[in-house]
Amino acid sequence: HNKASRVTSPMSPRTTNHRNKLTNKTTITNNNNKNNDSEDDSSSASSVEHNWVRSAFYVQGICCASEIPAVRKIVKPLKGVSRLNINLTTKVVHVQHDVSLIHANQIANALTTQGFPTQIQKDGAHMAQAKQQALSTDAKNGRTTLHAKGILRERDVANIEATLTQLEGVSKVGVNVSEGVIYVDHDIHKVSSQHCADHLTKMQPQFPCTVA
Repeated sequence: HNKASRVTSPMSPRTTNHRNKLTNKTTITNNNNKNNDSEDDSSSASSVEHNWVRSAFYVQGICCASEIPAVRKIVKPLKGVSRLNINLTTKVVHVQHDVSLIHANQIANALTTQGFPTQIQKDGAHMAQAKQQALSTDAKNGRTTLHAKGILRERDVANIEATLTQLEGVSKVGVNVSEGVIYVDHDIHKVSSQHCADHLTKMQPQFPCTVA
């Protein structure tokens, strides 16, 4: 007897329309950007070490969202530019760039020559340099507190201040007579706390001190 064999076809896998989901997500993102009157674009991260700074530019001619592509087309291809943010309301363009490859004035010039007169509102390189100098100054400056072993009098203040300020690296001296304390602000790379104390001990009249 020949029996027809029953063949069961495998169930077709359920497909999901990822394209529609992606489109919807993109639409939501674009709508949010329009509500914020800004557009942000960033490049992929690189393992190469960069000197990133963030500069701000006031760009004339940005009147509506239709100007954004033109501005991006000018700035984005510039070597050293990583991230771009455009605020439609204030007409301010924030650019993250590698200061070792491109400076703020070069970015401003590129926009100006392409019909978007631009003024530098904030130069990231200058701010980074100022911050580095401040950190360097804080790192080398210190305050030493000296305790006088004897009794200090008001007439001793001028003598102590004149003696310590003669030392290279000492910037400021303060004396608290009632507590018998002397404060010395100095460059720790030029004069040490102990040297300040020793200098007072060797002066005439002597003011023996200990470092707190």
